[in-house]
Amino acid sequence: MLTVSEAAKTVGISRGGIWKAIKRGKLSATKDHAGNFTIDLAELLRAYPQVDRQMDKEGSDSKQPSIDKWTGNRHSDELVDSLREQIDLLKYQAQALRDDVLHEREQADHWRRQATMLLEHQPEPETPPEPRQQETSLLWRKLFGRH
Repeated sequence: MLTVSEAAKTVGISRGGIWKAIKRGKLSATKDHAGNFTIDLAELLRAYPQVDRQMDKEGSDSKQPSIDKWTGNRHSDELVDSLREQIDLLKYQAQALRDDVLHEREQADHWRRQATMLLEHQPEPETPPEPRQQETSLLWRKLFGRH
């Protein structure tokens, strides 16, 4: 968490500029137990993305000490590394889910094609057999009088 003065130095504007951003709602800040406003580093970088890009241009070696200075936390390097690992893991999981969805769509398309093929291939209707003419046997004719 940064004080208003630290946030102003970080983004290169005056304290008044930070206060105006807070009042306008561009930047959110919280009060600490002493009643002083503090600003989260992530919130500051969200409101002022050009600072994040400047940090990226400086390179990773110069980036770490400045984060230590901003947060005032001696374990911030470990925290940043941990967060990067979590981000990488989440990216990997998101890609795995995208792959699963793609595979399921391919399977659905395959079975849809199979069903369509079965529905379109209907066997030719069977023609009923020609009625056979009954052969009247001699016995039949004698019994029933048809000769």
